[in-house]
Amino acid sequence: MKILAACCEDIHMLRFSRPIKSIIASILLLVIFELTFYRILSFYLLALGSIILFVLLFAWLEKKSFISSESLIKLLLPLILLISLDAFIFFESSPIFIHLVIILSTFCFYLFFSRMKIPLPKEESVIVTYYWLDLISFLTAFLYFLFVQNLLFVKNFPIWFLMILVTLGAYLIFFYVLWARSKEGRIVPVFSSLFALILLETFLMMSFWNIDPVPKSLLMVVLLYFYLGVLDLKLRGELTGKKVIEYLLISIIASLIIILTVRW
Repeated sequence: MKILAACCEDIHMLRFSRPIKSIIASILLLVIFELTFYRILSFYLLALGSIILFVLLFAWLEKKSFISSESLIKLLLPLILLISLDAFIFFESSPIFIHLVIILSTFCFYLFFSRMKIPLPKEESVIVTYYWLDLISFLTAFLYFLFVQNLLFVKNFPIWFLMILVTLGAYLIFFYVLWARSKEGRIVPVFSSLFALILLETFLMMSFWNIDPVPKSLLMVVLLYFYLGVLDLKLRGELTGKKVIEYLLISIIASLIIILTVRW
């Protein structure tokens, strides 16, 4: 009994650093994503298992602060990414494309797990560039809007229901990005609502285009890139005509590349 008690105490005392925990958590998620792809068990069972596993891993890294309101908000974006990834695995027919997205998503989850100290203090949030957060938000937006497009063109869901999904998803994604940047007050819901309305109008306009859902989702991500970039400059006090033109030119070039490579 003494030996068993000593072993239990040793295990309890064994603590991993955050980078090691993040790697372990990411590998476990990668495994369940691959199991979901190969349909080792029921797809829906594995998809539900991936959500439960993620929440447990999040609680493991957050420890006692898991129940706080800040931690629950922190879960929003990665949960949307997780659900959208499961939907992507379900709808997508290209194994290579699926595995590329799974690898990129796993990397995004690693970035999230290893950099969970958000939001930063206001004085730091002004000078920090959230490249990792932008990467996660862009991938989440792409997979989420692709999920909605597939519900429209593959499953023939009613348009009114998809309008709700687009508005809600766009609002939550943009809300999360502003919240992580330590933005507070009325600007968060106001700008999030404005962005959601812009994305909703874009979705309705593109719903009449008889093209593949992937380029439509990419165009919506380009719109997110431009809106977020300009707003970030505004909130940092660095908004100038030159920088706006730079964002606009990049957005136009990216949109043209997407449109010109589409099979109409």
